[in-house]
Amino acid sequence: MKRIITAVLFAVLLCGCEKPKEEVLFYNGTVLTMEESRPTAEAVFVRGGVIAHIGTDEEMQSLCTKKTERIDLNGATLLPGFIDGHSHLSQYVQILTIAQLASAESFDDIVSILTAYAKENPDTKEGWIVGFGYDNNNLKEKAHPTKEVLDRVSTERPIIITHASGHMGVFNSKALTLFGVTAQTQPPEGGVIARDAQGNPTGYMEETAFLGYASQVPPSDTDPIELMRKAQQIYLSQGFTTAQDSLLKEKEYELLAEAAEKEALVMDIVGYVDLKNASGLAQAHPERLGRYLNRFKIGGYKIFLDGSPQGRTAWLSEPYLTVPGARSGNEADPNYCGYPIDNDETITAFARTAAAQGLPLQAHCNGDAAADQLIRVYKQLRAEGVGDFHRSVMVHSQIVRPQQFADLAELGLIASMFPAHIYYWGDVHLKNLGNERGSHISAAATALKAGVAVTVHQDSPVVAPNMIESLWCMTVRQTKSGVVIAPEERISPAEALKAMTLSAAFQIGEEESKGSIRPGKRADFVVLDKNPLTIAPEEIRTIKVIRTVKDGSTVFSASETE
Repeated sequence: MKRIITAVLFAVLLCGCEKPKEEVLFYNGTVLTMEESRPTAEAVFVRGGVIAHIGTDEEMQSLCTKKTERIDLNGATLLPGFIDGHSHLSQYVQILTIAQLASAESFDDIVSILTAYAKENPDTKEGWIVGFGYDNNNLKEKAHPTKEVLDRVSTERPIIITHASGHMGVFNSKALTLFGVTAQTQPPEGGVIARDAQGNPTGYMEETAFLGYASQVPPSDTDPIELMRKAQQIYLSQGFTTAQDSLLKEKEYELLAEAAEKEALVMDIVGYVDLKNASGLAQAHPERLGRYLNRFKIGGYKIFLDGSPQGRTAWLSEPYLTVPGARSGNEADPNYCGYPIDNDETITAFARTAAAQGLPLQAHCNGDAAADQLIRVYKQLRAEGVGDFHRSVMVHSQIVRPQQFADLAELGLIASMFPAHIYYWGDVHLKNLGNERGSHISAAATALKAGVAVTVHQDSPVVAPNMIESLWCMTVRQTKSGVVIAPEERISPAEALKAMTLSAAFQIGEEESKGSIRPGKRADFVVLDKNPLTIAPEEIRTIKVIRTVKDGSTVFSASETE
């Protein structure tokens, strides 16, 4: 079976989102409104891209005129379009042209995939060979590759491969030479340059060290606007009507601004500026600060507090049970807890800047020690008399203790969760963290019970955009090996859908126009072939997106063929 993007979508992506239909009726289905006062309906009547009425089929049919377009749902389920809680759209655009390493199960596989890519792409910009998505946890060697592994592909062309988490990666010898990385090179604060027993760089780097050098790799020669259209096809096919680009620097801003100028954006895109490395970007573009211009706006700032739990760079209050290999020629430290990116003083200054400008701050925070730091920072701001944190967000919220969720609720901070970790890395977390900590990742039930607003994301390109899979993860909590972890942290499909729609709209300050189906809101919808509220939770993963609607116009329609 495969999905086919219809001519409607193709035309929309070529020329930008079409003018909203004057009148559209969606009928003969189940409408999940996300509104407590009227949770379900049979039909929705849209006028000028805005929801005009909801009700029974009979009531809505009576409103139709000759100009009304009628869309028969044929028993399908319509609900508000999915709103991304956190992702990196411009990075997702970039990986569409590079070697895909997610399927690699060994160093030999990585070499084979990169070699084939190099042969097919002999004339990349400055000769770079670029790969994304390897996971040391899935490799036979249970380790990160080294420069020697990548040198098997080429010693003449520079090579970079990025871990699936995006927080670490490997360079070959040629790339290290180009960047001038030697035994004497010191890593920046919050980063690691791995070394062998002689003190020479192995090619593997983490966090600020890796990201700093990776940012210097030239982008693909492929037309970025065309890639942006392709990336949107994928998001739209999964029911997203609003997405995020959550680490804007100058080049990411320029890409999105150009796409907006050329009317190439079909979804609404909310960007968050890299506060550490591009602090002036938000104030330099007041025309997009907090408001859309051709479907792109700046929503706030983004910072990092720690790294990746599956990559064992997330900052914990107690040691990992398994420890990373030697990074400096010494034995691995059995007391290793990961590490912070910045100290409290720096993080406090970032949070104070965002609050003073009236903007939300997204703080990447996986480990519970990082969560402690974020809570300390905001309690300090509260003590200084700052009363409004503008819906700031703890991004990922993977390893968070119950009391920390209570602190988030008291401070008014939002937890945006990455529940796909349960499936993709749940087994790894059990091994690295032990049963108690590892099983309670993405503890949505505890967060909701504490009164925390919860949203959902896939952190794309870490995991491909797929809210249906995340819905299944939150309601079933099953790992790849079939282990159910912390079933008490399951939440209902209705609670999970709210996190993906109305709560996500609240996070970006758009709950009055998005996130639920009621008159006056924008007609952003996703249509599913099954009702998530009535099928068995175990079957949720089989649900298909069959239509996506943006401002009343169909921007994705799928049909299944053999």
